[in-house]
Order: sequence, then C-alpha cells, then structure tokens
Amino acid sequence: MTSIDSGLAALLPAAGVCHVRATATQTLTPGRDSPVVFGAAAVDDEGMWDPAQPTRITVRTAGAYAVYGIVTFAAGEADRRATYRRNGTDVMSASTGPAADGAELELAVTIVRLAAGDYLELTATGPLATTLAQDGCQLAVARLDRR
Repeated sequence: MTSIDSGLAALLPAAGVCHVRATATQTLTPGRDSPVVFGAAAVDDEGMWDPAQPTRITVRTAGAYAVYGIVTFAAGEADRRATYRRNGTDVMSASTGPAADGAELELAVTIVRLAAGDYLELTATGPLATTLAQDGCQLAVARLDRR
C-alpha cells in the first residue's frame, strides 16, 4: 500500500475520493511548470479522473477537499519544485535542492474548497531537462463535506 493509499484508507467510506498515479516516465521542459500526466486511477468513486484529460482531477460535487501529492524525480542534479493548481492557478508549492536520484518531493496535505467542475493538477518544475520517475507521481483528493 502506498503512503497515499494508507492516508486515504480512513476516508474511503466517504464519497468523493480520487487517487491517480503516473504510469510512465515524463521529461520536463526546463524552467517550465509541467502538469504531471497520470496513467491510472487507484481509486475514483465519482469519475473525477478522465484518461482523455490525464493531468486533471475534476470534482463532480462542491465541497472542501483534502489534497495530497507526491512527485518523484528520476534525476536529482538540480533544484526542483512541485505545485498544486486549481483551475490553472497555483494553490501551494514545495521545493527542494539537489538530491539523490529517485528523491520524492511530497507536498503537504492542504484543504481546498472547490465548486463542481473545478479541476486540480500537480505540476513539476526543474531548471534542467529533468525526468519524473515511472510510477513515482501521485495525486489524491478526498471530499470532506458536501457544502
């Protein structure tokens, strides 16, 4: 069970849970925020992830959502950053300096109020042509209420 899976386990009885993961390596454009491309949903009880728009989780029900993400960089020679975006606007980001290959950059859990139709993305940035590790990037949301 991944760290996101174990964190979501307590929330699974509630509706509004989506957890997606990347299934292939992805090369980032240097110096540019690149949305992570997800290839599979581990949990998606409301159809929030669509393979036709593989970078997004689109919420179906308005409410407060807990959001959690992990980016794993295959190459560690430069500073890197990961960001949550809501409808294309930055919500929160985290950064790290050079690290060993396969280093994870976890974003803190944050709570975001979303309207039906809002979407979330996880972006990654590095100053060099950095590669994201296969199976190393994940994004999860869980609705906390129905307001």
